[in-house]
Amino acid sequence: MPSDKPISEKQLAAHRRNALQSTGPVTPAGKARSAQNSRKHGFTATKFTIIRLEDAEELETLWPTW
Repeated sequence: MPSDKPISEKQLAAHRRNALQSTGPVTPAGKARSAQNSRKHGFTATKFTIIRLEDAEELETLWPTW
C-alpha cells in the first residue's frame, strides 16, 4: 500500500541507483530463458519443447488437432 508521505532525496537517490542495476536479461540466452518463465503447458507456445517423458511421434500425430 503506497504511503502519502514523500520520500527523502537520499532514498530517491538509492532507488535510482538500484534501478540502474535492475534492467533484466541482456544476452540472447538470458532473454530466451526468461521468455519461458510463465510457460505452463506449452500447447499454444510458438517454441515447443519435448521432455523425456513424451513420445515425439505421438506428439507429431496429435499436434494438428490442437
